[in-house]
Amino acid sequence: SSNRNPENRDSTPRATPGETNFTPRHPPTSKNAIIMEKVLVTGANGFIASHIVKDLLASEKKYAVRGTVRDPTNARKTAFLKALPGAAERLELVALDLLKSGPEGFEAAVAGCTYVLHTASPYPLSSPKTEDELVRPAVEGTLSVLRACAATPSVKRVVVTSSCAAIAYGHRGPIGAEKYNEDTWSEDANMGLDEAYMKSKTMAEKAAWAFMKEEKRGFALTAVNPAGVFGPSVSPNPGTSLEIIEGILTRKIPMIPSVSIGVVDVRDVALTHVKAMTCPEAAGKRIVNSGEELTFADIAETLRDAFGPMGYSPTSLYMPYALVWIGSFFSTDVMLLWRTWGRPFNVDGSNVTKILGIEYRDARQALIESAHALVDHGIVAKTEGYVPASSKAKPEAAGAAAGAEAEKKQD
Repeated sequence: SSNRNPENRDSTPRATPGETNFTPRHPPTSKNAIIMEKVLVTGANGFIASHIVKDLLASEKKYAVRGTVRDPTNARKTAFLKALPGAAERLELVALDLLKSGPEGFEAAVAGCTYVLHTASPYPLSSPKTEDELVRPAVEGTLSVLRACAATPSVKRVVVTSSCAAIAYGHRGPIGAEKYNEDTWSEDANMGLDEAYMKSKTMAEKAAWAFMKEEKRGFALTAVNPAGVFGPSVSPNPGTSLEIIEGILTRKIPMIPSVSIGVVDVRDVALTHVKAMTCPEAAGKRIVNSGEELTFADIAETLRDAFGPMGYSPTSLYMPYALVWIGSFFSTDVMLLWRTWGRPFNVDGSNVTKILGIEYRDARQALIESAHALVDHGIVAKTEGYVPASSKAKPEAAGAAAGAEAEKKQD
């Protein structure tokens, strides 16, 4: 075999009888198939998750991506994912329901994956009638994913999308005492029905860390804890994520409450998941995503400055405290406003930069891009004076507004 012509790439060496250590020069699988790691993203058509899918497909590492959705055949909910660059070759969508799928459904979804990014979680449009509506699906969904990962030897890292809701709520100390970070947990024992969403995120994340402690697992866990997530939407259906922006821009929120939130760009949150997936220092850690702290008044002012000249008239009336105090006796939604009234949202998000090297995008720009997304996707009506964020936004907006048919044509 020493006289083979090295220039002749087609001359595949053949084994001779009795040769036991023979390795073919051209393995039966292509080089890409060997190095292509598979990533599972649950709830792949969600606001954050769709940005994660986009980033994974665009990555130089050429990941194969498996996304779970409730119904992969629903073009309105999935066509935009299939239209992403790289999706035709490397994106697979499978059906999975956090509550209805059994263990075999979760194991089939996780099978063959190196990384699992669990973003799916119920989010309420209004306060639930019982805690169980949110807490049980959040906890059970997270544990179902982790059990499937524990049964799958290929899994190296699981990243769970938690929330600052698992950090900054249920604390009943004096106003001004707030200073929270990854070591802080929301006090779920103090939470009422108005904080059921916060309780669901807290209990789900606690359950995840408890699962990791029960016995030695073959994978590491990272939790990502974003504050208020804003910015452009890959999906034509951003769901509940941008309802604050929609409410102020259209005056569906008639008065501005004295409430603060941490603002983070959805692209930073997506990048945090993707980097945390492979970063050794992120293993076993919680990582807060919270950029700038803004009040609802700051949000309204930002939208007025950017969209007032285009003919929009964002909410400008301020909510009196007396109204909130009285309303808190009758409505769980108003009760939550009352609990957070005047409190700073003081959550330290610096570990994103320290551990992952991510510099936060501008918070107010994220708010402006949220509003553009709502108009471009047809959720908020266009005024005659509306100017898209860029000329590039026009065809994207047209495709989204035209619905699934237009998106199918792009596919």
